[in-house]
Amino acid sequence: MPRLNSIAVEHYRAFERGLSLNLRPLTLIYGKNNAGKSSVVRLAGILHDSLAESTKSPFDLSGDAGGDATFLDVLNARDRELKYLRLALTWEDGFEAAWRIGLHEVDGMGRVRVEDLLVTGPVGPMAGQARSICWYGDPKVPEVAPPEGADRVESITFGGLVPLEMPPLTPLVSDLRARLLEIRGHVQYLSAVRAKPISGIEERGAQPNLSADGKNAQEILLYDRTARSEVETWLRREVKRDLRRERVGAKEWRWLLPPIAAPELPIPLASTGEGMVQVLPILVALALRRTAARPDGMRYLAMEEPTTHLHDDLL
Repeated sequence: MPRLNSIAVEHYRAFERGLSLNLRPLTLIYGKNNAGKSSVVRLAGILHDSLAESTKSPFDLSGDAGGDATFLDVLNARDRELKYLRLALTWEDGFEAAWRIGLHEVDGMGRVRVEDLLVTGPVGPMAGQARSICWYGDPKVPEVAPPEGADRVESITFGGLVPLEMPPLTPLVSDLRARLLEIRGHVQYLSAVRAKPISGIEERGAQPNLSADGKNAQEILLYDRTARSEVETWLRREVKRDLRRERVGAKEWRWLLPPIAAPELPIPLASTGEGMVQVLPILVALALRRTAARPDGMRYLAMEEPTTHLHDDLL
């Protein structure tokens, strides 16, 4: 499946003129305070939440990336009277999808819904030249007009951003659904402020997912040997420390981080400096790209990282 190449939005937060973010193997976003860096990074987390099977919103703000904001909260202050934003995704083969997502009153309550969807895809072997375009518009939003030259799709039911299989989908919309499902579950968002490592980790019988604040990074290392080996190697090479686990109860462990030069020193990981608090979840997230526990790989990592927490030598 082609890789996601860019995310674009209009009428979103500080970006009055819109934002288009090209995704590369490593994409760095930097700028002055209050310039909108966090809003950009959190788009990936919001996309992840909006693709989840359990989501009820095409722009899901209920998770860590959305910060439980309201839809109006994330609209550009000058555009809030419009009550909608646009979100567009582009893949490396030129396939594009653009949603208009708006706030509507339903049964006396505000509800966010997909107002229209425009899908553009390559056709046949002449992918760079021949294009197929289809468009869906919510019949309850009459002011939304179809673009010229697009084939109209009469009916689509959405689960978040994802078109559902019923009613039967056109080939182009079915292709979009497959691409979105490829992204589902493959975005890891890490927030700027991370949880302090706990001193004792209790066995729970199953490996958890990494949370946005990284609080269960140590627990993941208990269960995932491949990820643990990668983290251990990095710590030895860059920090000159050994990562070692120690049993402290029938089903409880703690991690130690003694210097390689002094392995006899039982220094708890939870007692190390703030830099290690910040970097450990990053190491675990990177190690989870592809492991025995995650053979399909975690493809996208969106990370907020204040520069005061990482030494420049480690960037």
